[in-house]
Amino acid sequence: FTLIYTSGSTGVPKGCQLEHRNMVAFCHMHCHTLHIDSDSRVGAYASYGFDACLQELWATLVAGATIYIIPEELRLDLLRLNEYFEQNGITHTFMTTQVARQFVNDIDNHSLKAFITGGEKLVDVTPPHYLLLNGYGPSESICYVTTFAVKEKIQNIQIGKAVENMHLYVVAMQGERQPIGALGELWVSGPQVGRGYLNRPEKTAEAFVESPWGRCYRTGDIVRYHL
Repeated sequence: FTLIYTSGSTGVPKGCQLEHRNMVAFCHMHCHTLHIDSDSRVGAYASYGFDACLQELWATLVAGATIYIIPEELRLDLLRLNEYFEQNGITHTFMTTQVARQFVNDIDNHSLKAFITGGEKLVDVTPPHYLLLNGYGPSESICYVTTFAVKEKIQNIQIGKAVENMHLYVVAMQGERQPIGALGELWVSGPQVGRGYLNRPEKTAEAFVESPWGRCYRTGDIVRYHL
């Protein structure tokens, strides 16, 4: 299995155990969602310690696409980074939210076909001519489990709907599903949900639970469902 450590923002970092089947499910979903194929050229922006690198490396290899490891000196120089993208015909990339927002708003790119971002709340973005996806998801279920396509300039950019192979549930404290518009904890289920935490059985039992909808990961995030 693959071991990805959380940031530890709520305590000691935990090692998320992701099995081969989790990775296979994610890679196929990611390539289908972003239309990555053997003709695609993917710019690998995320560091190796960030779970987003899984989508850049493994999914790209699964698709038979070409990976371009972005040089360190270009990562925050957006003008030079854009030159690199256009010179190499980069069609797909990922950036963390704040850098992505600046790139999308300030840079006129002509090579990209799809751009996915995530990590923080995305605000104040002018939609580009290429596909811009706002992704949300915990490391425990690999990179992202929801996407929202930014097609117009709106104030409140949502996390969107479940990706094609995952299911989302808004759950009350008592464990029952909440109605549309009511607040609740977001639970996710599907083939991307990992095995649990390495050598942390008590934390695994708290976060990875059996439910009427199958095995779920409890994200701890409070959301509401909109039609």
